[in-house]
Amino acid sequence: GRMFVVKISPHEIGVRSQEFGFLGAKGVVPKDFDKPGWYRSIWFVDRWDRFDKTVHALRLTGDPGERPPLQIKSKDGYDVTVNVRVKYRLMPGEAHLLLKKLGPSRSNYERILENEAIDACRIEFGEMETEHFYNPERRHQAADDIKTKLQNNLAARHLEVLDILISSVNFDPRYEAKIKQKKLADQDVEVSISRAEASKFKGDTLNVKAQ
Repeated sequence: GRMFVVKISPHEIGVRSQEFGFLGAKGVVPKDFDKPGWYRSIWFVDRWDRFDKTVHALRLTGDPGERPPLQIKSKDGYDVTVNVRVKYRLMPGEAHLLLKKLGPSRSNYERILENEAIDACRIEFGEMETEHFYNPERRHQAADDIKTKLQNNLAARHLEVLDILISSVNFDPRYEAKIKQKKLADQDVEVSISRAEASKFKGDTLNVKAQ
């Protein structure tokens, strides 16, 4: 007999609700059952909801089965496609509060997280000039700012954002062409400078020989 018990496994958080008030207060029990083991479950009194305590990832990458990447309009008006991963989990000790606020369905909090993440990314990336996306430090700073904003916005929803990872960035073909032109122009300038320096050096050599 395991008739009156329920098993919570290591990757789970259990939340117990009491359907009747004669063995304690009716409603959601105000604690998380987050240690693996066996717990009381009387079939007509206790209802159990389970949550996944592991780290989740929202992937805005366009990979099979994942959400599409973010389409951003940069501050200087070019289209930039950004692949982002958001790592998060349920706030430790707060699954029972999440259940009361959002219900037992994982899709409820996933949808909230996705909407908040997309909004925060659009705002932050929309403030960047296109050339900033080429700069790893500037990208890292943007990811940190998005993480902070999401942590603040989602704490009241009992979700904890752990990391924002920008895995790749693709640019508007018009901008790629512009960069290419600029690089070629820069190379032309460098070639001209090095030619001028070479002829100056040649002149100096001739002067030395003449002397």
